[in-house]
Amino acid sequence: MPSSPTAKEILADAETVLAGNGIAGVRSFLNTRERAENRRLKLFLRDQDEELGILRERVEALECLSKLKPPKPKRIKAGKGGKPRKSAVLCLSDTHTTEIVTLAQTNQRNEHSPEIGLERIRSVVLQAIDEMKVEARRSDLQHLTVWLGGDFVVNSDLHYKFERSTLYEPLPEMEFCYAMLHDELAILAAKAPVDSISVVGSVSNHGRDTERMQLGLAADRSYDTTIYYRLAKDFPELDWDIARTYWTISTVGDYVMMFHHGHALGFKRNNSGAVIPQWAKLATLQKVEPFHAFFHGHYHSAGSLISAYYAHVANGSLVGENGFATDSGFPPEPPAQQLSFINHEHNQMDRVVTIYA
Repeated sequence: MPSSPTAKEILADAETVLAGNGIAGVRSFLNTRERAENRRLKLFLRDQDEELGILRERVEALECLSKLKPPKPKRIKAGKGGKPRKSAVLCLSDTHTTEIVTLAQTNQRNEHSPEIGLERIRSVVLQAIDEMKVEARRSDLQHLTVWLGGDFVVNSDLHYKFERSTLYEPLPEMEFCYAMLHDELAILAAKAPVDSISVVGSVSNHGRDTERMQLGLAADRSYDTTIYYRLAKDFPELDWDIARTYWTISTVGDYVMMFHHGHALGFKRNNSGAVIPQWAKLATLQKVEPFHAFFHGHYHSAGSLISAYYAHVANGSLVGENGFATDSGFPPEPPAQQLSFINHEHNQMDRVVTIYA
């Protein structure tokens, strides 16, 4: 806020005006000063109101967080039959289910519609169940973590002319994606060859209802979390970890996983085309929240890096190549999602299976 002139400064200015224009000039001078001061005070009060509004929203967000119980680690029981104990992680993100992509936009390489989107996610879920059944025959597969990583909606309000990419307005599109995820979770709950299932829900950039990302309040302004809370009521038998921040921790046995949609992280590709995370940022995060594996989507590029100490899993997309990717010169990638298996005997990532839709 700019400082007000001192009394001595106002008196000196008034004496100057009085010497030149008489009392009428002084009256006009003081009126001008008064109007300027009123404008300054109005601007100050408006700024204070905005700051108080932001603080009020943050306090409400913190109150919501204080009421949430931290998710409990998922138990891994003692082994049976001499088989290694394992769990699985199925990544579902970046489906852009209602997006319209024509062959002309992708040089005849890919097309997409809501009908194709539903077919692709169903194909991924059924293939994932088949892969888990194969794994369950050679190991003690106990648990499945389903990561709902966001960007299920296109969101015609997100960017200029995005309404050309989908036939749906945001709320009807949210209903469409809710019904889609409901159907796929019902299949997984009925057919996955595991003893228990947990669901981790992350917020994403396409799921927001604001023009820009609102750090600290993203979960409260997200179509994603609205869908997740509705699904949690539909499937109370599943264990739910719904994001309150961009970063979500989930623990199975002693294996700790961190999930993030992937936006605003600044990942790069190496010369082989693999998505490489910012190791320095992740190393800093590990000091605060120690984790063994980091999962993300957003870049529509499926890949993984696994060592004895750390695993990085990048999820693909189900919309596949679109006009944005083609015109940006990104290498075309087929629609795909990631299924990972964790070996709890050694507390390490065992392998990652890329499932092509």
